[in-house]
Amino acid sequence: MSGKDNQDSIGRERRRMERRDFLYLAASSALAASGMLGCGASSSTGNDDGNNNGNNNGNTGGFTPAQRSASIQAVLDKVNAIASQPRETRKATMLAYLRSQPGIIGSGMNTDGVWGIYRDGVPLMILDNREGEDEPPDDAPLPELTAGPEVPTSISARFINTMGPAFPNVTTRFTPLLAAKGYALVPDPGKIETLATAAGDGVFCLNGHGGIVTIPDVDSSGNVQVDASGNATGLRSAYAIWTSSPYDPSNPNEYRTSILAGEVGIGIAAYSYVIVNGNLVDVDAAHYWITPQFVRNRMQAFGENSLVWFNTCSSDAPDSADLVAECLGKKAGLYVGWSNPTSAGAIIPAGRFILDRLLGSNTTNPKENPAQRPFNYEEVWDDLRKHGLNSYPVAPKDPSDLRTTEIVYTPGASRFGLLAPSLKEVFISEVTDQAILEGSFGTPPANQRAVLIGGLEAAVDSWGEEEIVCKLPRTGTGSAGDVVVSVRGHDSNIRRITEWNIPLRYSFKNPDKPGLEVAGEGFVRFRADIGEFREHAHDAPSRRIRAAVATRDSILPLMASGRFTPPGACPTEWSGQQDFTPVGYGPLTYGMVVRFKVDPDAGTGAIGLGLQASGPPPFLDLECSPPGELFMVSFGDLYGPDDFPSPDEDFPLTIPLFAIQLDFGDPNTTDYHIPNGFVLDFTTGTTRVEWGPCVPSFPPDRTAARAPISG
Repeated sequence: MSGKDNQDSIGRERRRMERRDFLYLAASSALAASGMLGCGASSSTGNDDGNNNGNNNGNTGGFTPAQRSASIQAVLDKVNAIASQPRETRKATMLAYLRSQPGIIGSGMNTDGVWGIYRDGVPLMILDNREGEDEPPDDAPLPELTAGPEVPTSISARFINTMGPAFPNVTTRFTPLLAAKGYALVPDPGKIETLATAAGDGVFCLNGHGGIVTIPDVDSSGNVQVDASGNATGLRSAYAIWTSSPYDPSNPNEYRTSILAGEVGIGIAAYSYVIVNGNLVDVDAAHYWITPQFVRNRMQAFGENSLVWFNTCSSDAPDSADLVAECLGKKAGLYVGWSNPTSAGAIIPAGRFILDRLLGSNTTNPKENPAQRPFNYEEVWDDLRKHGLNSYPVAPKDPSDLRTTEIVYTPGASRFGLLAPSLKEVFISEVTDQAILEGSFGTPPANQRAVLIGGLEAAVDSWGEEEIVCKLPRTGTGSAGDVVVSVRGHDSNIRRITEWNIPLRYSFKNPDKPGLEVAGEGFVRFRADIGEFREHAHDAPSRRIRAAVATRDSILPLMASGRFTPPGACPTEWSGQQDFTPVGYGPLTYGMVVRFKVDPDAGTGAIGLGLQASGPPPFLDLECSPPGELFMVSFGDLYGPDDFPSPDEDFPLTIPLFAIQLDFGDPNTTDYHIPNGFVLDFTTGTTRVEWGPCVPSFPPDRTAARAPISG
């Protein structure tokens, strides 16, 4: 039974068949059923564990499994015959018809449809909360437990579709996202047997029918409890999920032990369609459903920190609380479902958006520009609400039905947060030869985690939920380039360590004594991650000023030389040689204070330079005869003073230095190369400082959250 007025179709007008249109189909199915029974179909058939031969019928009063099969077939035919009636009318009709069936000892109606209890303890549910739907267009235009940092332990992703051809297979819209990020897809037809053996999945997602069913209590002999009038008593409601296991009229006692245990029952719901007079017409079918008791008794545990998702009607609502609890008891890290009846028009846009943001896939509309890193489910749901993708009409074409359905979640006891590690930014500590990674990484064991820099695995010094510290080679492969965090086979987004190796040339002359000069050529090298990033999902990307100190191999060797002889006087000679290397790497008598900063928002930067000596000045000015005078040189005022922040956010120390100012050009297109330049200073002589050109290695990537190439 399909529910035209409860959940309408999407995209095309799907018409219910008129009774005369259905006569041929109904007659054909009835003949097929009677033919199977008439040809000797036995009432003593298989069961789920081999312990019941079908003849222990308790207080069935002679009601046989064969009679039950005939009744179920008659009910199914009746459902399809009245499908064109309004929903409430057909529910009332089906309730009356069900009560007229032999062997029915209990029946009723609920929000999801009509239910009945057979004398032999078999529950039947006629679901009427969802009808067949068209395939929505791809990426259609848009109409106190906290999230942890963990990703699923397992890379297996099980996607199950138990809906028939009358419905879009929404799982095909989800699986490419997981496969592209390294998850191993597990095919599963969604039958009773496969659901009972599924185990350890990182992602478990089922698309199917769901609703409230009524289950009888039975005694140890399998007898339904009845009152003095023969009506079933001790009935209880349960939320049930429709499986792909069809009810076989020739095998009426299949799964009987599970049925009597309250784990399994029989449900009639929309499944396929036929074309009648050019119109698509839904046809219902009878399948077995499972209850929370089945999850408790028969299903295996999900994987650690797993995402468990039921795209079924009202799958995370008060009526389905027992199912949610049983899934959490099976180690679901996060349970996701719907608050009311749902449809593909809701499942696909909401589901793709959520998976896209949990993975950092950046392939689903509405896309972020530039791409963004993975975020945890709390951030994702906030973003979902901002886009208006969390709530949908239950019945889009019925203006009298004002209900909405919302995709909601229930956290488990684990610390599930997202489906891939999230790398926010990277800081460089040149002093300790380390890279400090900030983001969300969880706490996987050492054999299930890795950091790759420039394609080379880095040695990890410490690993925390939100910070990783790893060794960073000073030069060569692994010292710069793309940075990726891998956790349990799931790769993060990419950040990039850019490297600048800037030629530096220095000259100091005394214009009053031509021929004397202090000069030298060296380089200063910097490494930094200067890419933009998002603090929160959907936030505008942040372009924060980035700072760096010079690498320890940076050097400026200076030599004083030359001779000046004024007319009628004794000569003056300069001598002395000294290498200036960056301060901060241990005791130095002669050092170079060097800082670098980039403002990605403005497309500008600066290099701060200073020379210092804690011992005697390294250069000698010898006029006429010894001992002469020692002297020191400087970079001069350059472009004037500037403030340089520390590259370590934990120690926000600002250093003032005279600086070279850099203009990288348009911040949206620059590769941050540094062209040739020079500056002259005439404060104490003629100081000339030249730099560049420098094209950086691994220039910053505008798409700072791009996925690894393997993804």
